[in-house]
Amino acid sequence: MMVIPDPPEPVSGDLDMPIPPRVKLHMCQSQRGSADSSCSPKSNDSGWHHVMSSPMSVGRRTSSSSMAPYQDTERHDTVAKHLREVFDAVAEDGSKEILFCRACAPTDDKIPNTNAFGYASDFKDWHPPEVALSGVDPSLTDLACLAAGSGVPPEMLEKEGCAQFGGLDGGLQGLVALFAPEVVVTSPHSSALQTALIACKSDGDCPIIVHPDLKHIKKDLTLGGLYPEGKPKFQGVTVSALEKALQRQPYRDTAARVDLSNLEEVWFNPNLDFKGQKRLIRNIPTWLSKRPEQRIMVITHNRVLRHLVGAKVGNGQYALARLSTSGDLYTMPAISSFVPRFDAHGDEEDLPPKNSTDVKQLMFVRHCQDEVFPVKDNRAVSERFANWHSAESRELDTPENGRRDPCLTELGIRAASTGIDDTLRCQMNRVNGYGGIQGGLNQITEAFAPELVVTSPLSRAIQTALVAFDHSDVPVLVHPHIKELKKDHTFNGRYPEGKPGCAGTSLSLLRKAIDEHPRASGAPIDTSLVTEENGLTRISHMKTR
Repeated sequence: MMVIPDPPEPVSGDLDMPIPPRVKLHMCQSQRGSADSSCSPKSNDSGWHHVMSSPMSVGRRTSSSSMAPYQDTERHDTVAKHLREVFDAVAEDGSKEILFCRACAPTDDKIPNTNAFGYASDFKDWHPPEVALSGVDPSLTDLACLAAGSGVPPEMLEKEGCAQFGGLDGGLQGLVALFAPEVVVTSPHSSALQTALIACKSDGDCPIIVHPDLKHIKKDLTLGGLYPEGKPKFQGVTVSALEKALQRQPYRDTAARVDLSNLEEVWFNPNLDFKGQKRLIRNIPTWLSKRPEQRIMVITHNRVLRHLVGAKVGNGQYALARLSTSGDLYTMPAISSFVPRFDAHGDEEDLPPKNSTDVKQLMFVRHCQDEVFPVKDNRAVSERFANWHSAESRELDTPENGRRDPCLTELGIRAASTGIDDTLRCQMNRVNGYGGIQGGLNQITEAFAPELVVTSPLSRAIQTALVAFDHSDVPVLVHPHIKELKKDHTFNGRYPEGKPGCAGTSLSLLRKAIDEHPRASGAPIDTSLVTEENGLTRISHMKTR
């Protein structure tokens, strides 16, 4: 069993798993360590965070020498305690350990140290020349093969463009040796399958299962019809082509353990819309929970991982998670006793100094379940907010267009307060992610104890804040910049006043609704930044808080 070390203390010294500041990722809660690290297991004192219902961006660990501790460690400890209680309950229920890895970097002409076509020498014959030149299924580079194997030498990382693809110290082979998976599940794209072949080379009997739902996802796989058969690099190749490739490459012993039986001959569908792609991803945790293994390694791609673990993970990096028997997925929390590095190209001197007062803690929460019109799946307005909009205003909503500014449902209120019954919560999270976290938001918001709550001007977001911070004196600020985001709010003129559900309501009516629905604490809600039409204000405001 792999045990994650405690968060490092803000003092000099080494972790059990050394984490040098090599790859400067945007967001990745990952451990960096080598296979030969002296990993004497500690009891895991870190919290865990349920991500299938409320994804959060989390930061990777840096070395202890670059630590910049938060000012309020007591508050961090309180939040972590609540999250640990959730995790402990899952662990006692026979949860699985899931190691989510992003495939190492595939062919890219911008990456140095590659041969013609950018293919690594190990995989120069993986595809026939015509397939290789088409770019429909890129293979790994030489640098990526090192990252998937025993690690990239430090001197190579100093070359331009290499550092962000350097992966882990000791490479993924070291990680596999440490985690000891009982099975590896991988995407059908060659970059992921090749990553698995190299990473598991020394693990003599671990099966490798290829799963079609772990493939690349994209909002429009055809790019508006520019590529009717799908954008190159997303297409992949047929099962027959993969079978031949597995016989040609130099990892034949490992390839003998690859199971392609879950794939249809042509497993890529360029016409599958984004909702359909995400629906397939939501099935992955349930599929994993039904497998007999307790330690499972999953190798897939960036956008897939962002949906599964709620964070951006770098090439050859990973996130460790727990999976309950009901298919609920939990991973490390965003709140931690160290400052994550979000700058993709920054150096250590870019980090805030120790004990810096510039360091802030942010908690991001998505609004809870809102109503739909006509009512479907019992998604009707809650009793508490039934009069939020006037009867005259609601009469303007039509079944064809839906609600212009939906309110929370009864289940939305429960998710924002004390939580939804566990069985129903899990079902809701698998369908649309509205089940929330175990025990509801109240316990987390009380433990986090924010000094300011900033919310979207849309009613469902304001109501989530009203419920989650009902008994809190913390000020709530309504900010127009964090409303719903659409490429075209009018949908090519179909909705001249904006798509219903995103349009919101005027400031005067919003102010009236807020005043008629006060918090139990009586604390105010500030709408001074909102114009009568929910117009924009200066973005510099947040920088001055």
